[in-house]
Amino acid sequence: MTRKLLTIIIPVRSEEETIGGTIELVEKTVHTPHIIMIADDTIDPSDRTIEIVEAMKQPTPVSISIKKKYDRDGFGPALARAIQKATTPYSVFVMADLCDDLHAIDRMVSEATENHLDMVVGCRYMRGGRKIGGPVLQGILSTLVNAFLFRVAGVSTRDATNAFKLYRTAFLQRILPVKPESGVEFSLQLTICAVSRNARMTDIPTTWRGRKKGHSKVRLFSLGPEYMKLIFHVLMNRFA
Repeated sequence: MTRKLLTIIIPVRSEEETIGGTIELVEKTVHTPHIIMIADDTIDPSDRTIEIVEAMKQPTPVSISIKKKYDRDGFGPALARAIQKATTPYSVFVMADLCDDLHAIDRMVSEATENHLDMVVGCRYMRGGRKIGGPVLQGILSTLVNAFLFRVAGVSTRDATNAFKLYRTAFLQRILPVKPESGVEFSLQLTICAVSRNARMTDIPTTWRGRKKGHSKVRLFSLGPEYMKLIFHVLMNRFA
Protein backbone atom coordinates (compact mmCIF):
# COMPACT_ATOMS: atom_id res chain seq x y z
CA MET A 1 0.00 0.00 0.00
CA THR A 2 1.29 3.48 -0.93
CA ARG A 3 2.50 5.48 2.06
CA LYS A 4 0.28 8.50 2.66
CA LEU A 5 2.18 11.77 2.51
CA LEU A 6 -0.66 14.22 3.17
CA THR A 7 -3.70 14.67 5.41
CA ILE A 8 -6.38 16.88 3.83
CA ILE A 9 -8.36 18.38 6.73
CA ILE A 10 -11.86 19.60 5.85
CA PRO A 11 -13.86 21.40 8.58
CA VAL A 12 -17.63 20.94 8.27
CA ARG A 13 -20.77 22.44 9.76
CA SER A 14 -24.09 22.09 7.91
CA GLU A 15 -22.35 21.26 4.62
CA GLU A 16 -24.85 18.65 3.38
CA GLU A 17 -25.10 20.41 0.00
CA THR A 18 -21.37 20.57 -0.63
CA ILE A 19 -19.41 17.85 1.17
CA GLY A 20 -20.05 15.01 -1.29
CA GLY A 21 -18.92 17.05 -4.28
CA THR A 22 -15.94 18.40 -2.36
CA ILE A 23 -14.63 14.94 -1.48
CA GLU A 24 -15.18 13.70 -5.04
CA LEU A 25 -13.30 16.68 -6.48
CA VAL A 26 -10.42 16.21 -4.02
CA GLU A 27 -10.11 12.61 -5.19
CA LYS A 28 -10.04 13.64 -8.86
CA THR A 29 -7.65 16.55 -8.41
CA VAL A 30 -5.04 15.72 -5.75
CA HIS A 31 -2.44 13.17 -6.89
CA THR A 32 -0.25 13.24 -3.78
CA PRO A 33 -0.97 10.08 -1.72
CA HIS A 34 -3.34 11.32 0.95
CA ILE A 35 -6.11 10.70 3.43
CA ILE A 36 -9.10 12.96 4.04
CA MET A 37 -9.96 13.92 7.60
CA ILE A 38 -13.27 15.60 8.39
CA ALA A 39 -13.10 18.07 11.29
CA ASP A 40 -16.62 17.88 12.70
CA ASP A 41 -17.87 21.29 13.86
CA THR A 42 -21.51 20.20 14.18
CA ILE A 43 -23.76 22.22 16.48
CA ASP A 44 -27.18 21.22 15.11
CA PRO A 45 -28.63 17.74 15.82
CA SER A 46 -30.31 17.82 12.39
CA ASP A 47 -26.97 18.34 10.57
CA ARG A 48 -26.45 15.25 8.36
CA THR A 49 -23.01 16.15 6.98
CA ILE A 50 -21.14 13.41 8.85
CA GLU A 51 -23.76 10.80 7.89
CA ILE A 52 -23.22 11.69 4.23
CA VAL A 53 -19.44 11.33 4.57
CA GLU A 54 -19.73 7.97 6.33
CA ALA A 55 -22.02 6.67 3.59
CA MET A 56 -19.63 7.57 0.79
CA LYS A 57 -17.53 4.81 -0.78
CA GLN A 58 -14.12 6.22 -1.65
CA PRO A 59 -10.81 4.68 -2.73
CA THR A 60 -9.13 7.00 -0.25
CA PRO A 61 -9.80 6.47 3.48
CA VAL A 62 -12.00 9.19 4.98
CA SER A 63 -11.24 9.66 8.67
CA ILE A 64 -13.73 11.38 10.98
CA SER A 65 -12.19 13.64 13.59
CA ILE A 66 -13.70 12.67 16.95
CA LYS A 67 -15.50 15.31 18.97
CA LYS A 68 -18.54 15.60 21.20
CA LYS A 69 -21.41 16.61 18.94
CA TYR A 70 -23.48 19.75 19.40
CA ASP A 71 -21.09 21.59 21.71
CA ARG A 72 -20.38 25.11 20.56
CA ASP A 73 -16.63 25.39 20.85
CA GLY A 74 -16.27 26.27 17.18
CA PHE A 75 -14.11 26.11 14.07
CA GLY A 76 -10.71 26.43 15.74
CA PRO A 77 -11.10 23.66 18.34
CA ALA A 78 -12.59 21.35 15.67
CA LEU A 79 -9.51 21.86 13.51
CA ALA A 80 -7.22 21.49 16.52
CA ARG A 81 -8.66 18.04 17.24
CA ALA A 82 -8.05 17.00 13.64
CA ILE A 83 -4.49 18.36 13.73
CA GLN A 84 -3.73 16.30 16.83
CA LYS A 85 -4.88 13.13 15.04
CA ALA A 86 -2.86 13.68 11.84
CA THR A 87 -0.01 11.21 11.29
CA THR A 88 1.19 12.00 7.76
CA PRO A 89 4.28 14.18 7.12
CA TYR A 90 2.16 17.08 5.81
CA SER A 91 -1.32 18.50 6.47
CA VAL A 92 -3.38 20.99 4.47
CA PHE A 93 -6.66 22.74 5.27
CA VAL A 94 -9.37 22.75 2.60
CA MET A 95 -12.78 24.39 3.05
CA ALA A 96 -15.88 22.31 2.31
CA ASP A 97 -17.42 25.04 0.14
CA LEU A 98 -14.80 24.55 -2.64
CA CYS A 99 -13.49 28.09 -2.32
CA ASP A 100 -9.89 26.80 -2.44
CA ASP A 101 -7.88 25.92 -5.55
CA LEU A 102 -7.38 22.16 -5.20
CA HIS A 103 -5.00 22.13 -8.17
CA ALA A 104 -2.47 24.00 -6.03
CA ILE A 105 -2.16 21.24 -3.42
CA ASP A 106 0.31 19.02 -5.29
CA ARG A 107 2.53 22.05 -5.91
CA MET A 108 2.32 22.99 -2.23
CA VAL A 109 3.57 19.54 -1.27
CA SER A 110 6.40 19.74 -3.83
CA GLU A 111 7.46 23.17 -2.54
CA ALA A 112 7.51 21.92 1.04
CA THR A 113 9.42 18.71 0.35
CA GLU A 114 11.96 20.11 -2.11
CA ASN A 115 12.76 23.21 -0.04
CA HIS A 116 12.38 21.70 3.46
CA LEU A 117 9.65 24.18 4.41
CA ASP A 118 7.43 24.19 7.49
CA MET A 119 4.59 25.98 5.74
CA VAL A 120 3.31 26.81 2.24
CA VAL A 121 0.64 29.50 1.97
CA GLY A 122 -2.00 29.58 -0.75
CA CYS A 123 -1.84 33.31 -1.45
CA ARG A 124 -4.58 35.43 -3.02
CA TYR A 125 -2.63 38.69 -2.76
CA MET A 126 0.44 38.13 -4.94
CA ARG A 127 1.11 38.05 -8.68
CA GLY A 128 -0.98 35.22 -10.13
CA GLY A 129 -3.32 35.04 -7.12
CA ARG A 130 -6.97 36.08 -7.26
CA LYS A 131 -10.07 36.45 -5.12
CA ILE A 132 -13.33 35.99 -7.03
CA GLY A 133 -16.72 36.70 -5.49
CA GLY A 134 -17.62 36.53 -1.83
CA PRO A 135 -19.03 39.30 0.41
CA VAL A 136 -17.63 42.72 -0.50
CA LEU A 137 -17.02 43.92 3.07
CA GLN A 138 -15.32 40.67 4.00
CA GLY A 139 -13.04 41.08 0.97
CA ILE A 140 -12.11 44.64 1.95
CA LEU A 141 -11.35 43.58 5.54
CA SER A 142 -9.23 40.67 4.32
CA THR A 143 -7.24 42.86 1.92
CA LEU A 144 -6.55 45.54 4.54
CA VAL A 145 -5.62 43.12 7.32
CA ASN A 146 -3.24 41.13 5.14
CA ALA A 147 -1.58 44.22 3.68
CA PHE A 148 -1.05 45.65 7.17
CA LEU A 149 0.38 42.42 8.55
CA PHE A 150 2.80 42.01 5.64
CA ARG A 151 3.93 45.62 5.14
CA VAL A 152 3.76 47.04 8.67
CA ALA A 153 3.88 44.14 11.12
CA GLY A 154 6.48 42.19 9.17
CA VAL A 155 4.55 38.91 8.94
CA SER A 156 6.35 36.91 6.25
CA THR A 157 3.32 36.02 4.11
CA ARG A 158 1.01 38.19 2.03
CA ASP A 159 -2.04 36.11 3.04
CA ALA A 160 -1.92 35.46 6.77
CA THR A 161 -5.70 35.08 7.13
CA ASN A 162 -6.27 32.45 4.43
CA ALA A 163 -7.00 29.00 5.87
CA PHE A 164 -5.65 27.33 2.71
CA LYS A 165 -2.16 26.52 3.98
CA LEU A 166 -0.02 23.40 4.00
CA TYR A 167 2.07 22.64 7.09
CA ARG A 168 4.68 20.11 8.06
CA THR A 169 2.54 18.13 10.48
CA ALA A 170 5.12 17.80 13.27
CA PHE A 171 5.69 21.56 13.17
CA LEU A 172 1.94 22.26 13.14
CA GLN A 173 1.34 20.05 16.16
CA ARG A 174 4.20 21.78 17.98
CA ILE A 175 2.81 25.30 17.44
CA LEU A 176 -0.83 24.42 18.12
CA PRO A 177 -2.24 27.03 20.55
CA VAL A 178 -3.27 25.84 24.01
CA LYS A 179 -6.51 27.82 23.57
CA PRO A 180 -7.53 27.84 19.88
CA GLU A 181 -9.65 30.76 18.69
CA SER A 182 -13.24 29.60 18.16
CA GLY A 183 -13.89 31.13 14.73
CA VAL A 184 -12.17 31.44 11.35
CA GLU A 185 -9.65 33.80 12.96
CA PHE A 186 -7.97 30.54 14.05
CA SER A 187 -6.25 30.57 10.64
CA LEU A 188 -4.57 33.87 11.48
CA GLN A 189 -3.76 32.65 14.99
CA LEU A 190 -1.91 29.64 13.53
CA THR A 191 0.04 31.87 11.15
CA ILE A 192 1.11 34.13 14.02
CA CYS A 193 2.22 31.09 16.03
CA ALA A 194 4.20 29.83 13.03
CA VAL A 195 5.90 33.18 12.47
CA SER A 196 6.80 33.43 16.16
CA ARG A 197 8.52 30.03 15.85
CA ASN A 198 10.53 31.22 12.82
CA ALA A 199 8.73 28.95 10.37
CA ARG A 200 10.39 28.37 7.02
CA MET A 201 7.60 29.36 4.64
CA THR A 202 6.74 30.57 1.17
CA ASP A 203 3.68 31.89 -0.70
CA ILE A 204 2.34 30.40 -3.92
CA PRO A 205 -0.44 32.03 -5.96
CA THR A 206 -3.93 30.62 -5.60
CA THR A 207 -7.44 31.53 -6.70
CA TRP A 208 -10.17 31.82 -4.05
CA ARG A 209 -13.81 31.64 -5.18
CA GLY A 210 -16.89 32.65 -3.22
CA ARG A 211 -19.33 29.99 -2.07
CA LYS A 212 -21.94 28.81 -4.61
CA LYS A 213 -23.91 26.42 -2.37
CA GLY A 214 -24.93 26.53 1.27
CA HIS A 215 -24.45 29.47 3.61
CA SER A 216 -21.30 31.18 4.84
CA LYS A 217 -20.48 30.62 8.53
CA VAL A 218 -18.33 33.78 8.72
CA ARG A 219 -19.78 36.56 10.88
CA LEU A 220 -18.05 39.73 9.72
CA PHE A 221 -18.90 41.98 12.67
CA SER A 222 -17.47 39.50 15.18
CA LEU A 223 -14.48 38.71 12.96
CA GLY A 224 -13.17 42.29 12.86
CA PRO A 225 -12.59 42.60 16.63
CA GLU A 226 -10.97 39.14 16.75
CA TYR A 227 -8.56 40.13 13.97
CA MET A 228 -7.72 43.35 15.81
CA LYS A 229 -6.92 41.40 18.99
CA LEU A 230 -4.50 39.14 17.10
CA ILE A 231 -2.92 42.05 15.22
CA PHE A 232 -2.33 43.83 18.53
CA HIS A 233 -0.56 40.70 19.78
CA VAL A 234 1.70 40.69 16.71
CA LEU A 235 2.58 44.37 17.13
CA MET A 236 3.31 43.95 20.83
CA ASN A 237 5.75 41.13 20.09
CA ARG A 238 7.37 42.96 17.18
CA PHE A 239 7.94 46.32 18.83
CA ALA A 240 8.31 45.30 22.50
